[in-house]
Amino acid sequence: MNKFIGIDLSAEAAATGSIFGNATEFAASPEEAMDMMASNSLRPYIAEDGKTYCTIPRINSKGEVEYTAKMVGNGTPTPTTLLRGEWEQIDQVVGEVATAEMNLVNMLVAAGLTIPLNGMGVTKYTWQRTGRMGQARIDMDMTSLVDEDRPEFDELSMPIPIISSNWDVNMRYLLASRKSGQPIDTIKAYWAAYAVADFTERLFLNGAGNFKSFGESIPGLRTTDAAITETLSADWTSDSVTGKEIVEEVATWIQTLRAQHHYGPFTLLLPGRYSYKLSTDYREENNSPSIMTRLLELKELKNVEFVEYMRYSADGVDQLTNEAILLELNKKTVAVLDGMPLTDFEWQVKGPIIKQHKIAQIKLPLFRSDMEGQTGILRASRAATVE
Repeated sequence: MNKFIGIDLSAEAAATGSIFGNATEFAASPEEAMDMMASNSLRPYIAEDGKTYCTIPRINSKGEVEYTAKMVGNGTPTPTTLLRGEWEQIDQVVGEVATAEMNLVNMLVAAGLTIPLNGMGVTKYTWQRTGRMGQARIDMDMTSLVDEDRPEFDELSMPIPIISSNWDVNMRYLLASRKSGQPIDTIKAYWAAYAVADFTERLFLNGAGNFKSFGESIPGLRTTDAAITETLSADWTSDSVTGKEIVEEVATWIQTLRAQHHYGPFTLLLPGRYSYKLSTDYREENNSPSIMTRLLELKELKNVEFVEYMRYSADGVDQLTNEAILLELNKKTVAVLDGMPLTDFEWQVKGPIIKQHKIAQIKLPLFRSDMEGQTGILRASRAATVE
């Protein structure tokens, strides 16, 4: 990825701008319309020559994306257009928030569990579920006939909404900071980016609540039907719970998912308050490994992640959850529908003084089971503990 999202522009940002543009109303030809729509990427900047540009992507003869700076109009900047360096400062803040505040989402992305979407051009994602099928036979020349199974499948879908938050630039303060040589104040951009990242992280865990589009909702790990539910044996933070009991319980869950023909690797998601318990000794003896160490000795368990948003239940009641989620890191079980990274756009003008911006993102969770209900997700819970 380029260092700055959309100054050295991402294709997604350009596609986003083309949706909002109205170039076809003014263009003389389809080719000119495409140029105008691409250049209307909602991220215009004032370059070193004092003129206004947007960076647009083009596919070269080798099939590679090349980025070209295209002058906007006659290049005359408006008072509300940001300098290139100001965009870079905003993008740096937004990028830092995306890295720091979406631990669960970033863990799935780092595991390669992403399905890229065409940004604003996709409003619904559809996939098919099938059951296990097919037989194999051994022979010397492949002439033996194999009974052909007739595959059964159904089709599911989910909406692809945009998660966004607004902030604004006060041009009076911006111009004053330019004259004094001070950097643009990015605190509003930080909090708008934080709001989007926070919402996205909670969405992956709790789902989108009552939001529906096309008659479909967006489930999270806690609400998806593509999961086996179990009762957690105890509050693991209790002094009476031993390391041996914890390890054996997780090992049992792994075997449950293996019986579903899901063989891992798995990650174990836990509330952050379980962290201390897992750092304690597995046995009450000298040089005993920690409970965490013994857990990670389970062959199929790749890692243990502590998710801060699992501390409380989805309804926000101030009770500490007792919960564990075993998740297979495989695209047939979980994926991130990735339509647009956390990106800042100019949005609309509120008179000559205020320039509004919008930070938006398209990253949504996809959890899947097959037609036979076999799944790689196990969710264990028990009654909450009063804080």
